[in-house]
Formats: sequence, structure tokens, C-alpha cells
Amino acid sequence: VGDAILLIQVLTIFVTYSRLAWAVTALFLLITFIFCKEQRKKLLVIYTVLVLILGIFFMFHYTNGTSKSKRIVKSLSKKTMFRERGLIYRSSLKMLKDSSLIGNGPGYFSVHYLDYQGRTGKKIFKNPREHDFVDLSHAHSDFIETGIDSGYAAMLMHIVFMLFAAFI
Repeated sequence: VGDAILLIQVLTIFVTYSRLAWAVTALFLLITFIFCKEQRKKLLVIYTVLVLILGIFFMFHYTNGTSKSKRIVKSLSKKTMFRERGLIYRSSLKMLKDSSLIGNGPGYFSVHYLDYQGRTGKKIFKNPREHDFVDLSHAHSDFIETGIDSGYAAMLMHIVFMLFAAFI
């Protein structure tokens, strides 16, 4: 079962280029290495092979100009990572604040995000023209996006359902 989970996790990196998938995979590898003491030699071999395969895959795509690989490398910079996410969340929270009990309608976030991002960027950056503004189709937070599109009541229900599911 553990090998299948690891395989699925590694495939998510190949398919999605998700930065979170990289972090979760690293955490999974660390936890299994810590708690599977009797299989550490086998795990070390498997991990070494995985790192080599992922490294070769990543370097191939990075050197051939794949923008997603470059985005991953760029995002590992503390300056970029926190600034980028900070702008996303500040802009999204401003949209949420401007929302209402019943929301703004489906798709509101993706249509109006750039406007909010531009206004927020002007407030927090000394020179907004030096920063890459990104047109997003989602808020990187299902709770915030639900609140923006469907309203505060729907966001509250979303949170309640998630908490309910977590404790069942």
C-alpha cells in the first residue's frame, strides 16, 4: 500500500507540477523513513532512485524552457514565494470583504481578480511595475473563493462541512 501511495504522489508531481505536491512528497518520504526503521536500507535505495528520476525529469524540462519548471524554481525564493502568495491572499480577502451574504455569483473571482490584484499591488509595493502580476482563475483557498462567489453563508457552510467530515 505504501509503495502505491508513493507512486501516486510522485505521479502528481509529473502531472500537475504542483509545488505542494513536492512538499507533501518530501514530507511523506521523511515520515516513512523515520517510522519504518526495519526497512530503511530499502527505502534509501528507493528514495535515491526517485530523487535521480525526478531530478533528471525536472532538469530536462527546466533546460528546455518549460515555464512551469522555472516557476517552481522561482517560487523557492523566499522573496518571491511570500510576496506572490501574500498578494494573492490580500487581493482575495479584499474581494471577500466586498462580497455579501449571498456572494457575487459564480466565476466572479476569475473575472475580477486582476483588478483587485492591481489595486492591492499599488498599495503594498513601492514600484508595482517591477512585479509580475498573474491572472488567476482561482483564489488558492476554496473557503475564500466560496465566500466571494457564493457568499458568507455558503463559506460558513463549507467550513462546517469540512469540520464535520474531519471529525467523523
